[in-house]
Amino acid sequence: MKARRLFWTLSGLGCLFAGCEQRSASAPPPKEGEEARALATERLTVEENRLALERARLTDEKAALERDKEALRAEREARLAGRENELANQDAKLGEKQEELAGREAEMTGREAQVSSQEGALAARDALLSDQELAAAGRKELAAWEPDPAPEVQQAVTDYSTFYDDLQPHGSWFETPDYGYVFQPAVFVNDTSWRPYTRGRWACTNRGWTWMSDEPFGWACFHYGRWALLGRRGWVWVPGDEWAPSWVTWRQGGGYVGWAPLPPESLCYRRHAWGPGVERDFGIGAEHFTFVQASHMADPLWHHCLPATQNDLCLHNSVNVTNMHLHQDQIIAGGPRYDALLRAVGKPWPVYHLQLDHWQALGDAARRNPVIRGNQLALFAPALNVRWNSQLKPARVAGRWDDVSLLRTEGGMKPVWLQRFRDSREQQKEAALAWTREQGTTFDKQTNFRANQEKFALAEQKLQAQRAELTRARQAKSDNQGPTENALVQDQRKVGDTKGGPTEQQEGLRQQEAARQAAAERAAKERQDQQAERLRQQEAARLAAAERAAKERQYLQAERLRQQEEARQAAAERARQEQQQEQARQLDRLREQQQARQQEEARRAAEEHARQQQVRERARDQGNQPDDARKHKGG
Repeated sequence: MKARRLFWTLSGLGCLFAGCEQRSASAPPPKEGEEARALATERLTVEENRLALERARLTDEKAALERDKEALRAEREARLAGRENELANQDAKLGEKQEELAGREAEMTGREAQVSSQEGALAARDALLSDQELAAAGRKELAAWEPDPAPEVQQAVTDYSTFYDDLQPHGSWFETPDYGYVFQPAVFVNDTSWRPYTRGRWACTNRGWTWMSDEPFGWACFHYGRWALLGRRGWVWVPGDEWAPSWVTWRQGGGYVGWAPLPPESLCYRRHAWGPGVERDFGIGAEHFTFVQASHMADPLWHHCLPATQNDLCLHNSVNVTNMHLHQDQIIAGGPRYDALLRAVGKPWPVYHLQLDHWQALGDAARRNPVIRGNQLALFAPALNVRWNSQLKPARVAGRWDDVSLLRTEGGMKPVWLQRFRDSREQQKEAALAWTREQGTTFDKQTNFRANQEKFALAEQKLQAQRAELTRARQAKSDNQGPTENALVQDQRKVGDTKGGPTEQQEGLRQQEAARQAAAERAAKERQDQQAERLRQQEAARLAAAERAAKERQYLQAERLRQQEEARQAAAERARQEQQQEQARQLDRLREQQQARQQEEARRAAEEHARQQQVRERARDQGNQPDDARKHKGG
């Protein structure tokens, strides 16, 4: 009985448990899952809305940026058009000024030629060359024109500081390992076609061919030191302390005359003679030469110099006629024969008596330009040969050039000259150090210079008296030549012939001499005025070119700024696009994550549903078991 009751009690409990399980399986899923899904969906919707707003904002900013770029481009084009119009107007004005300057320069050239012809006619009468002097002029010294120099004239009155200070406004100083401090004129920086010994003219003097420079630095750079043509640097001047009428090598032939500056290595010797072999010894090539037609040798040469591209042909058709030598311890700059060039020139072209100012122009830079007085040519030539020159340096050095190379012919320079040049530089440095050790700071340079200047003054007085005596002797000799005098002298003397008796002839000669002196003074003054006007015009042209270059630099700077601004805007645009792409990638990742969560939730729900289904099936199996048992027992 108890066993039966226990069986039915257990069966009831099993049915009750199965009913509870069925109700639990058929119950809806918990509310937490639905709330999570709803929250995720709402969050995804908010994120999509935010990204849509961000895209709209970026689109608006891009459109605004495009509008700003268009406005900036239009403004830039308008500004460039205005700048182009301004530059065109300035170019037109500059062209008009250049045409005006060219016309005035042509007029001045004509007037200068006329004045030069008048000066030549007046000076030729004073020159009265003999046959021997006519044959020697240009090649050798005219010994009868100059007395022996006094020993006092060789003493220094200044040093290299005069070079460094006087040339500073006209160019730049650079330091080099081979040549020390070198000078490059500003005119070469502004005009790379510039060459040494081209802005001026040649004059034949009693000491050979003398260069009369029109440039403010000409008194130094064409009578002292040497010129070097450096690769990638151009022409530079190397200082030296020995004066000469010019330091060039000459060529002549084919109706042309050419000259080239001697290189710095020729500074290895003082008081040295140079002949035709100097061109081969130092490797002087066609690029160093300047050629002109022989008929223009008496003219200002800048506009008559042949282009450098014709130098090879002229070099091939000419021979070297250099004859630089010494006479009475003075350099004679011998070159082509004067009488041959005089026939080619075809107009009066006198031989001048060289007069050197050794010290008076030291205190007045305006007196350092060449001056013609009758048949006398005055040049500034101070003595600078002091032992301490190698220790001096310019006040301002523009830079240092460590990679200098001198342009030479294919054969190059003979090694012996290069070694001698280096040895001479070392000797100069050792002499400067020895002088410093000997004198220290006790030596007063200026007092020594003033004492030497006083010696110069006394020596000049003696030299002037001796020159006057030599001039009178030459004139007396010329008067006694009579019928044997050469044709050039006869032509020169025709200017002074007069009619009548001795008294009338003397009076006529005095009047002619007075007229000649007055004409010479007027010609000298007019020449100085022309030179001042030419310098003013050159300065105006230089200022105009500098102004144009400054405007060009401003334009290029504005163009660079514009390009930089465009590059910055392009970079900003790329950054915005990359930001948009990154935001799109983030949105895609969020979507993928949301889809993954939804798939995971669906999988879990499916697994839960399967598990509950299994539970229900087990419960059904357990609920059906009592009925089967009852049936089995009843049977």
